[in-house]
Amino acid sequence: MTAISPEDADSVALVTVILPAYNHAKYVVEAMDSVRAQTFTRWELIVIDDGSTDDTWAVLQAYAAQHGDPRIRLLTQANAGSHATLNRGLAMARTPYLAILNSDDRYAPERLQRLVDTAQAAADEVFIVTGLRLIDGDGNFFPESYWWNAMYGDILQRWRAAQSSGVNPALQTLLWGNFTVSTSNFFMSRTLWQRLGPFKRLRYVPDWDYALRVAMEQPRAFQFLHDQALLEYRLHGRNTILGGALRNHAEAYHVLRTYQKKWAAAGQALPEHALDRLHYLARFIRHEHARQQLERQKLGWLEQVIRHEHARQQLERQKLGWLEQVDALRLELDSARTAAAQWQATAQGMQASRSWRLTVPLRKLAQVLRACRTGPRAVVRKLAARWRRAQSGGVKTAYGQWLKAEASQLQGLHARAGMLINELPRRPLISIVMPVHDTPPHFLQAAVDSVQGQWYGHWELCICDDASSRADTRQRLQTLQDQSDKIKVTRRETAGHIVHATNDALALAQGEFVVFLDHDDVLAPQALLRLAQAINAPSAPDFIYSDEDKLDEQGRRCLPLFKPQWSPTLQWAQNYVGHIMCVRRAWLERLGGLLEGSQGSQDHDLVLRLAAQGAKIEHIPEVLYHWRIHAASTSASPQSKPYAHLAGRQAVARHLASRYGEQFDRVDDGDHAFVYQPRFRVPAGTVASIIIPTRDKADLLDACIQSIHRHTTGIAYEILVLDNGSTEPETQACFQRLTQDARVRVIAADIPFNWSRLNNIGRSHARGQVLVFLNNDTEIITPDWLVRLVEYALLPDVATVGALLLYPDRTIQHAGVVVGMGGWADHVFKGEPVQHYPTPFVSSVVPRNVLANTGACVAVATARFDALGGFDEAFEICGSDVELGIRAHKQGLLNVYLPAARLLHLESKTRSPHVPEVDFQQSALKYAPYRLEGDPFYNPNLDLSASTPRPRVPGGHVPGAQ
Repeated sequence: MTAISPEDADSVALVTVILPAYNHAKYVVEAMDSVRAQTFTRWELIVIDDGSTDDTWAVLQAYAAQHGDPRIRLLTQANAGSHATLNRGLAMARTPYLAILNSDDRYAPERLQRLVDTAQAAADEVFIVTGLRLIDGDGNFFPESYWWNAMYGDILQRWRAAQSSGVNPALQTLLWGNFTVSTSNFFMSRTLWQRLGPFKRLRYVPDWDYALRVAMEQPRAFQFLHDQALLEYRLHGRNTILGGALRNHAEAYHVLRTYQKKWAAAGQALPEHALDRLHYLARFIRHEHARQQLERQKLGWLEQVIRHEHARQQLERQKLGWLEQVDALRLELDSARTAAAQWQATAQGMQASRSWRLTVPLRKLAQVLRACRTGPRAVVRKLAARWRRAQSGGVKTAYGQWLKAEASQLQGLHARAGMLINELPRRPLISIVMPVHDTPPHFLQAAVDSVQGQWYGHWELCICDDASSRADTRQRLQTLQDQSDKIKVTRRETAGHIVHATNDALALAQGEFVVFLDHDDVLAPQALLRLAQAINAPSAPDFIYSDEDKLDEQGRRCLPLFKPQWSPTLQWAQNYVGHIMCVRRAWLERLGGLLEGSQGSQDHDLVLRLAAQGAKIEHIPEVLYHWRIHAASTSASPQSKPYAHLAGRQAVARHLASRYGEQFDRVDDGDHAFVYQPRFRVPAGTVASIIIPTRDKADLLDACIQSIHRHTTGIAYEILVLDNGSTEPETQACFQRLTQDARVRVIAADIPFNWSRLNNIGRSHARGQVLVFLNNDTEIITPDWLVRLVEYALLPDVATVGALLLYPDRTIQHAGVVVGMGGWADHVFKGEPVQHYPTPFVSSVVPRNVLANTGACVAVATARFDALGGFDEAFEICGSDVELGIRAHKQGLLNVYLPAARLLHLESKTRSPHVPEVDFQQSALKYAPYRLEGDPFYNPNLDLSASTPRPRVPGGHVPGAQ
C-alpha cells in the first residue's frame, strides 16, 4: 500500500470518506479496514465517534495507533445524532468528492476507484449510489432467497421499469421505495452537497430524504449503478432497519407529506404508488399509536370497561324502547314469543318433534303474559340493579368467568383422556414443527413444556435453530435434544428467516399430520387429543384450526378469539385462521412446504393454497393455542413488519387470480395492518336494479333516493319503487318528482303487505343483472357502495351480499345476521361503534361470510335470485331474508357481509314492529337446523343472548371441554 506523508495528504486526496461511529465497537474495525483496502488510494478518512457508550472510542484509538495511517483523522464528540455527525464531517472535507460509510458497513475493494472513474467521466456534478450485498452480524452474506434480498430485488425491477420510461427514474423509484438503502451508499460532488445543504434532523430516513432531494432538485446528477454491488450493508439487531418501526414510519410519512406539499404548490400531484405509500404510512402510524395506547392499559380493565359501557348503552336503548311501547299489546306478544323461543333453545333435549318446536311459544304464551304484567319498568329496575352491582367492582371479566368454567370442565376431560385415546380408531403421529431464533430460554422452555405436557402422547417435536446468536438459546436446545429422543433439532449456519427455518424443521417430520408452533407460544394440554379426535372423524379433514387466546407478559390468558367455521371471504381479508394450524403432511409435501418469499405471511399463504387445491378444512371451537404477547412478538406489534403485510396482500392476489381468473381485479390495502380489500371487475354495461317497497312516508323515500343519486358512482342503475297502497297527496307528488329522472320507475303494488311478495314483484319488473333490495328508510354514505356490492354479487359462488348499516348515531345496526341469536336471528354487533379493536369474535369492519344478511340492503345477482326461487312468500313481514341466505348456504353458495358498503338505516319507520304468528312458525321451520344447533359463521363459545360478542356466561358447558 502506497505510503503518503501528512504534508501531501490534502494535495493528493480526491475523496473524503466520512465515517460516523456510534456503539459499533464490534464492527468499526471491519469498516475502516475496508477503506484502507481500497484499490484507489487517494482518499482521506474522517472518523467521528458520536459519544459512544461502549468501547468504540478505545477501539478507534487503538486502530490509529496500530496503523499510523496519516490519511485517517479521529474525532470524538458528545452524542449529537447521525445527521449532525455527518454534517460535521462533510463540512470538514476539502476534496472534490465526498463519500459516507457507516461504522457497521463495508466497502467492496474496488468501490472508490469505480465511483471516481464514473464521476470524472461525467460532465457535471454527480450523486452516485450502487448495488449492494447484504451481510449479517458475523459478516456472512445472506442467501438470495432471504426476505430482504427478495424485497430489494423487487425494487431493482421497479428501477428498470422506471428507466424505460425515461422520466426521472430515480424519483419514480424512490417514491416507491428507498433503493439507496443507506447513507453508506452515498458518493457525491462536494459542490452538490454545498448547494443542497446538510442532512435534516432525521434518525431513521435521512438517506431517503436526501436522495429524494437530489432526485427532485438535481435529477441529472443522480446515477444508480444497480448492476455493481460495491457496498456490503449489514443487517443486525442494533441497526435502524430492524428497530423503531413507529418512528421510522412517522419520519417517512413526514418526508413524503413534505414533498407532496411541494409538488402541490407547483401544481403537480404525487404518483399513485406514492399516494398509496403515504396512505399506508398514515394508517400504520394511526393504528400503532392506538395499539400502544391499548398496551398501556390493563387488559382486564379494558375488557371490563368495554363490557360495562356496552351494557349501559344497551340498557339505555332498551329502556327508551320499553317506555315508548309500554301500551303496545302486539309488541308485548312478540316479546313473549321471543322469550319463549329462548327458553325453547335451552331445552333442546325436550324438542323431539317438529310439532313441539312449532307450538312451544303458544303453550308458553299465557305464562309469559302473566309475567309481562309487571311491565317493562320492572325489567328496567332489575337491569339497573345489575348495572350498579357491576359498577361495585366485584364482577370479574366475562372471559375470566369463562376460563373458570373451562378449567372445571377440563378437569373432567383430563380424567377421561386415557379412555378417549383408547377409543380412537387409530392414533396418528403428530409432528410439531418449531423454528427458533434467539428465543429467550424461559419462553422456549415453556413452549417445549406445553408439548411434553400433552395428554395425547403420539407426537414428535421438530426444531430448526435459525442460526441463533444467543449462546443460552443454543445450549437450551442442546439440552432438550439430549433429554428426549422425541425432540429433533437441526441448525442452520446462516439465518434463513422463518420460511426456510420452518421448512428445514418440516424436513425432520415423520408424522401423518403437522402442527405449527411458534417458539414462544404455548399449546393447551388437550390440543393434540382434540386434533387426534378430529383426524379420526368421518369428515377426514386435511387442515384443522382452532380458537386461540393471548398470554400477557405475566402469563395470564386474555383476548380470546372465537372463530367461525371456514369463511373464505374472511380469509381473503385477514388471516383469521391464525393458530392452531394442523395440516396433513402429504398436503404440505404436495405444495412444497411454506412458499419462499412469503415471509411474515407464510401462514396466510399456506391456508389459501390449501383451500385453492380443495383441502378439507375443519374448525375446532375450542381454545387450543395461547399466543404470547411480549415486546418482540408480532402479536404485540403486527404493524411493525410492512414486508409481511405486502406478502399477505400478494398471497391473497395469487389466490383470487387463480380462483376467479379475469373477474379478479386487484387487492387494495384495508384501513388496518394485515387487512385487505379484494376488488373484482364488473363487466361493461352492467346495470343494478334497486328495488324499494314503500307506502307513504314520502320524506323518507325522497331522502333515500336523493342519497342514491348524490352518492352512487361507478355503475349504472335503475330504481324501482313498489308502491304498496300509498294514499297521501305528498307521496303522489313525490312520485311525480322522482320519476322525472328516467332511472326511476314507480310500480303499483296495492296488495296486502307481504315483504317477500313485494320484492318478488319488483324482480319481475327489473332489467338489471344484479338486484339490490333496499328499505326506504336508508341513506347512502359511501360513494362506491353499489359497485362494491355488485362486484361480489356477480362472483359465481356468491348468493347474497349485505352492507354495513348504521343507526343515525353511527353505531352499528347490521353487520351480518347470526341465526339463533336472541332465540331466532339477530344482527351481531348491533349498537356497537364502528371500530377495529380486539373482540372475542372477528372485527365488525372486516368482510366475512355469514349465514344471512338483512333484507334492508342486500344484493344478489338476478340469475342467482331466479335460480334460488326468490323470496319465500310464506313469510309475511320478516324472516324471508334470513331464509334466502340459509337456502343459498345449503346449496353451497357464499353469503358475504361487506362493510366497505355503508348506509344509514332508520329501521322500519314506515311499518309496525308487530311480527305475525305465521312468521314465527315459518322461522321455526325454516331456520333449522341452525337456530338450535348453531350458526356455522358464529362460534358456540359466544353468548347468543347478546348481540355484542362476548363469551358465554358459565352455567352451561364450554364447547369442547367435556
